[in-house]
Amino acid sequence: IASSAASLLVDINLQTRQWNIDQALKFMVDNAKIEKSVALAAIRRQTQSPGFHISGLVGQNLLQKIKTDLKQKFGNDFSDKNFHDLILYQGGVPIHVAMAYYPQLVRHNIKAGDRS
Repeated sequence: IASSAASLLVDINLQTRQWNIDQALKFMVDNAKIEKSVALAAIRRQTQSPGFHISGLVGQNLLQKIKTDLKQKFGNDFSDKNFHDLILYQGGVPIHVAMAYYPQLVRHNIKAGDRS
């Protein structure tokens, strides 16, 4: 099991009090195949920032949806590079802002002859 999936399971089980820290540690070492000290550090971070892994996955899925929608809307005028450049140039913006304005930015760039 990948360490990100293991971290997600640990996060959920710690926050719902299904597991204690020792159980979470054993799970990480046995299933993610990482060293005990690394697993313990990850678990400590999770107890200080509960839900961090879940919010990251939600954000990743929402960004993937935006990318898919833009590819569908703009076809061959849009590429992975376009999307990555858009994300990098705009910086961290809330998802609802990205959903509303990224299509307008892409349209503007295409009209301007700049495919990024």
